[in-house]
Amino acid sequence: MAKKKKETGYAVCGQCAQAIDLEALGKAIQEDRPYVHYCGRVLNWGGNAEVLTSDLDDPDPSNTSTSSSPSAGDA
Repeated sequence: MAKKKKETGYAVCGQCAQAIDLEALGKAIQEDRPYVHYCGRVLNWGGNAEVLTSDLDDPDPSNTSTSSSPSAGDA
């Protein structure tokens, strides 16, 4: 008995008009992690999107908290 081929759709990026890898996007959504298309457009923020976008909404350019590791403090 032959297996039925799983039909998948396709999607096109609205920024660069190139195909989107729906398998990778679906996996990123299931794992609750970000997925960025190769053109740089974020297709899935993952995690808590409100927290992730809060830094982008900050109009103060002096806010450069890009460090992902905590400071060692006084040792």
